[in-house]
This record gives sequence, C-alpha cells and structure tokens, in this order.
Amino acid sequence: MNLFYQGLLLFGVVIFFYNIKNKIVNRRERGKVLYTLLLDNRTMNLVSVVVIMMLIMMGYSLYGRHLAGEVITEIEITQFLATLVLFLAVSINSLSRTTITEAGIIKNNILIRWEAIKRIEWTSFNNKTCKLVIDYNSPKRASIVKITVKEDRTEKDTVTSLIKQYRKSSKKKK
Repeated sequence: MNLFYQGLLLFGVVIFFYNIKNKIVNRRERGKVLYTLLLDNRTMNLVSVVVIMMLIMMGYSLYGRHLAGEVITEIEITQFLATLVLFLAVSINSLSRTTITEAGIIKNNILIRWEAIKRIEWTSFNNKTCKLVIDYNSPKRASIVKITVKEDRTEKDTVTSLIKQYRKSSKKKK
C-alpha cells in the first residue's frame, strides 16, 4: 500500500511541475493582459480554499499527535503528502483567474488562441451572470469551454468587443 501512495506522490509531483511549466509558457506567450474576469471559477476557488483548509487541519492534527507522543507511521505521512501534492497540482489550474490577452483566452492554465476559436455563443442568462460558450480546436481535438461573465452591460460589452476585435485581427494575420 505504501508503494501505491509513493507512486501517487510521484504522479502529483509530475503534474505539479507540468502545470508550473504551462503557467510559465502562457505568461511568456500571452502578451498584454486585456481583461480579467472576476466571476469565472468562483465555485471552484471556494471549494479549493475549503479543501486547503482541511489539508492544513490534517497536517496540524498529525503534528499534534506527534507532540502528544503518538507514533506516526510512514504510511500516514506518505498519505498526507500524496494528498497534499495531488491537490496542489490540480488546484494550480483552477485557482487562477480567467484572462483575456492579446494571444487568446487563458482559462484553467490553458491558452485558447484566437485562431483556434471556431464559434462563440452567449447562453444561460439569469439576473446576475451569463455564460459564454467557446467552441475551439485544441491541438488534439475540438473542445468547448464555458466562461461566466457578469451580466452588467460594461463587463459583457467589454468582453464581446475584445473577442470580436482580436478574432478579426487574428484572421487577418493568416
């Protein structure tokens, strides 16, 4: 069982460094940040913060047991570290805000280039937010991503005008 958790820990470390590499590449290629969306990923951010707090409490509990003189086994430490590293590896993508840049739209650490976007559609209007559905070609297959935008006129109009402007300019470059 300990071998399983050590493999899981190794997998988490690899994913963690892969996400860091993607973040660095996106930062280099993105150009100027044009707009940052505040509402997108809010639920995921809240869940991530709650899980981080639970992991901190788990670590504090292990430390408290150690101070009380209890023997903490190697498997307990490995389980805690594997859980911590895996969660951090996954949450790096979700804790970043969705941004609109000169190179494209960055959501969850994935750069959607303007040239790759096939179709954009506004859906799910309610009293405070609306969803922007982006259909695009990723390197391996066609994908769809949903972005939450405030329904107030300023944010929605800003996002719409930026997308139209940069999609047109990317088509002219081809």
